[in-house]
Amino acid sequence: MESVQIKTTSGCGGVTKYCFAQVPTPLEYNASLSRELDIRVYIKREDLIDQLASGNKLRKLEYLLWKGINSGASCFLSAGSTQSNQCKALAYTSNMLGKRCYLIYAGDVHKCPTTVTGNYLLSIVFGAEIIWREHLPWAVVNQEIDSFKDILMEKDEFPFIIFPGASEWPGILGYVEAANELAKQEASAGISIDHVISAFGSGGTATGVAFGAVRLKKPWTIWGSCISESRCQAKHRVDGLIDGFPQRLDESVRSLPNLLLFDGAMGKGYDVHDFSEVDFIFYMARKHNIIIDPNYVGKAFQALFQLRKINEIKSGQTVVVIHSGGMHGFLGGSSALDSILT
Repeated sequence: MESVQIKTTSGCGGVTKYCFAQVPTPLEYNASLSRELDIRVYIKREDLIDQLASGNKLRKLEYLLWKGINSGASCFLSAGSTQSNQCKALAYTSNMLGKRCYLIYAGDVHKCPTTVTGNYLLSIVFGAEIIWREHLPWAVVNQEIDSFKDILMEKDEFPFIIFPGASEWPGILGYVEAANELAKQEASAGISIDHVISAFGSGGTATGVAFGAVRLKKPWTIWGSCISESRCQAKHRVDGLIDGFPQRLDESVRSLPNLLLFDGAMGKGYDVHDFSEVDFIFYMARKHNIIIDPNYVGKAFQALFQLRKINEIKSGQTVVVIHSGGMHGFLGGSSALDSILT
């Protein structure tokens, strides 16, 4: 692997990061969705952040990979499900940096695919070394990563771990920075944002935007649409993310009252889909020309519809939905989608 010269810059809070992303990503008004819901809907097109639609993971990796390189890492190690956007993005960026990338593929319902497609294909194309742990419960994936780190260290590697979601410090700064970007776009467009909706998995995207909004004194309500856990569980995750965070960036921010968690669009959970979710994907494409994946962006848009229905989002308000990517994962399919569509 030959590294490509990647620029670095002083990012949010003066923390150094790489410059992988093509930013600012567009903020697009969707007229048909706005008419249907009687609100003003804008889409923050994080799916256009690079040539691989790496989405929200790329903003986080800019900070984490610099931290890894600066700590002397010889390689990077992460884990995900078969169509993980993070695994694809890490394989791509590691290759640009000339570093080896090890990816553990796992998950309760996952087994090594017989057909190589989507994000999984791209991870292989960019040279990642693949380790399969079929049917490994998500609850123990982080322990498996730690165990494999020990194996690599016995081989004289010095791996830098990026856990699923990439939401640990300083990766979360990517979305504090995105809040700054969104505020500039709000001013340029002459609009006043009332709500921002994001999928909520590891929580870094929604938490980072909420933190950034508080710092900027923006009156935005940030909604995290849970993808796999209850609001109570997600709240514990947020608490963990912001623990110690203000002292590192802004001591005046000690809580995030603007971050609300919504678990009404979770369905059956991560990578377990039913006909209604697939119908919604088709509806959004055919009616509103928006391509969404079922695991993340799909749940953010379903939250938009449900929050509007229960009048948490009121007529005439302005809403931004963060489109966090997932295109290649959607094209790669999943066993759950295949069982419904075939």
